[in-house]
Amino acid sequence: MWFFILFFIAIISYLIWGINYNVKESQKKKEENNSINEKGKEYNAEYSAKIKHICGLPLSENSECIIHLCNNQIIIESIGSIFKLQRSRILDMNIKTSKEVQNSISRAVGGAILLGPIGAFIGGSSTEFHRFFIIIYKNKENKEQYISFDMKEDINALKGIYNYIQEFKNNITQKGEIEL
Repeated sequence: MWFFILFFIAIISYLIWGINYNVKESQKKKEENNSINEKGKEYNAEYSAKIKHICGLPLSENSECIIHLCNNQIIIESIGSIFKLQRSRILDMNIKTSKEVQNSISRAVGGAILLGPIGAFIGGSSTEFHRFFIIIYKNKENKEQYISFDMKEDINALKGIYNYIQEFKNNITQKGEIEL
């Protein structure tokens, strides 16, 4: 009998701890999102999110970044650096899943050849599901480059970035001519 009482008390204690932990984590995430949104207001951002850098910037892989999607530019903040990309330099933006990329390449070797570091990242990673935000742009020397971010399973970031991409694609008024 005492065993069942102790077991019951242990389960209740565990449930109370779990609820408190979830509430604290939820409050922490809400405060972080408020902080990101406040910073985004400084830039007049349409949307701001915290995502991880994969490649394309002079940052290490998986560096946490705050990305601010503004009307005329994209601002990327990381520890000690702020990168600004004028929207007029952007050629294309897209969200790709790891499955979509894996279907078009063969693991790490083929990925590195076809898509550079992001292909190697996807090809060499586990079968975990990831979503990638990829920006293709022309740099100041007029060379095409890209930046990629791992959004993993962040549905809120996915919705905000997807809406920004759609708005960008709907407002393309002029096509650039590229000689091959």
